[in-house]
Amino acid sequence: MVVVRIKLFWMLKIGWFSLGLLPLVPFMFGYYFLSSPKWISDMKYLAFVAGTVTAVWFLCVLVAKWEALPGDDWKKCMAVLGSPLMGYFVGKNIVYITGPMLLAFVVGHSAELTLTVRESKSTRGCRSPVEFRELSFLFDKICNVPADIRQGVAPGEIVVVSGHGTNLGLFAASIKR
Repeated sequence: MVVVRIKLFWMLKIGWFSLGLLPLVPFMFGYYFLSSPKWISDMKYLAFVAGTVTAVWFLCVLVAKWEALPGDDWKKCMAVLGSPLMGYFVGKNIVYITGPMLLAFVVGHSAELTLTVRESKSTRGCRSPVEFRELSFLFDKICNVPADIRQGVAPGEIVVVSGHGTNLGLFAASIKR
């Protein structure tokens, strides 16, 4: 009975971690998911709680497993100090991104979001981007936007992003001014 509970606990922990990293998979293959600003605004407290709980959990796990961690004390210390940041990011992503992304994938349809442009200048790792305000870190831009659209938008301008999704978020396919 105890063994079953321990296995279930580990499966839940691995599942929670996997849900937090799931939004990175489409991002790595060039599919850009954008949550709606209303969803981000409505869920900010829940995202903060999920991020904080996950950050504390990551920290506790690494401190408890200090002796089993590979490397010298310096590397262990850096891993322990960096774990809350990673944990916060994972927990926050589950609320802000994973939920709406899974809904968009399963029951999505043609949808549009109205977003405000933050900037449209190239950055390292993302050519020809358009970044938006009020969205979650790493999931606040679309890369490889055609030059005619990108150069025509200014910071503060409102654009319509369309794609496959729901009113909570979508996989971006096009931008209209």
